Amino acid sequence: RNLYAALGVTSVDEIPLETLTAVLQYHVVPARAFSQDLRQGASLPTLLTGKNLTVNLSDLKINDAGLVAEALNIHATNGVIHVIDKVMLPQ
Repeated sequence: RNLYAALGVTSVDEIPLETLTAVLQYHVVPARAFSQDLRQGASLPTLLTGKNLTVNLSDLKINDAGLVAEALNIHATNGVIHVIDKVMLPQ
């Protein structure tokens, strides 16, 4: 639902494949980065070529999305997940 609202659509069928791919790639960093590895002001490259995420530890944000403190460092098969409070759209 958050993605639909951010893009102004009501169904995944309304999202062009290129847009959906770009949004998903923008949320993934090609490294296993635990919260303790994040540094203030760090610029993290994403899977979306040429797009980076900026770390703001004083506000617990990645770009303008807030990190959910109780949902950090969730281990996954091929990485680690940090839950954020909104969908980030690449500019």
